Amino acid sequence: MSHATSTRSPGLLVIFCGLITTTISLVIVTLLAGTDFNVIGWYWLFVIPLGAILVGLASGTGYYFASKWTNSKIVGVFVWLILLISITAYVISHFISYRMFVNTEEFTFIQYIQAYAEGLSFEKSGSNGEYGDPLGKLGYFFLLLEGLGVSIGSIYPVASLWTQAYCDRCNFYLKKQRTGFISSDETTADLRKKKKPEKEDILVGAINSSIMRTGQLFEENEATPYETIQSAIGHLDQSQKKKALANVTVELFKCPACDTHQIKATLINQTTGGSPATSELAKLIKPS
Repeated sequence: MSHATSTRSPGLLVIFCGLITTTISLVIVTLLAGTDFNVIGWYWLFVIPLGAILVGLASGTGYYFASKWTNSKIVGVFVWLILLISITAYVISHFISYRMFVNTEEFTFIQYIQAYAEGLSFEKSGSNGEYGDPLGKLGYFFLLLEGLGVSIGSIYPVASLWTQAYCDRCNFYLKKQRTGFISSDETTADLRKKKKPEKEDILVGAINSSIMRTGQLFEENEATPYETIQSAIGHLDQSQKKKALANVTVELFKCPACDTHQIKATLINQTTGGSPATSELAKLIKPS
């Protein structure tokens, strides 16, 4: 069997697909803005540009799906290219708005940007579409936040591929083959009517026992072939015990073209406050 000797980087097809989704997203936003439905102006807690991030996420889906489909490995240079494209597209979307909704003979594009930024205002809480005073010079800060939101949102889909295991020999993303669970014997019932120090001891014991069993699984299969690891994970619990204080999710990924595989273990445990905590325990990749 012949194998590729160089990593497959994103090519023109990936960039083209990203440009399509970016164009569609920003055109829709621009058209909606003409009806006073300003998606890109949605903010959470006044400083988080939620709308801009959502627009960016929609824009970045083309890069993500094309990279996934072509099994292109994401590299830093490509992420910077997406950042540059998204910033440029954001500026172009404002220029389109300028040409569509403004008398270009009376206002230059720079004057339009100044008026847009300084005229930004927030809708009053509890009002029926009533807005507060214009932000003035502070509007430039929120204009910058919108641009950053679109850029960050555009990058996130492909950046998520960075965490996915990749076979450099075959130029394929590893695909999930099997999932198993290692659950602690201790459950939420063991914490009832216990004082905080006792709860902490029980939680620590549950977490340590789960980590120890996971470590044993990794050690026992560090030098074994893929089929043996697949069988070992298949003998684990196949569903998570919801009331267990600690659950370790063990995932097995494999290259579609060879036996290169990865085992990934993630711990989800209860805390004394009652909310779950998640942390990656271990990750083992074994070339064929």
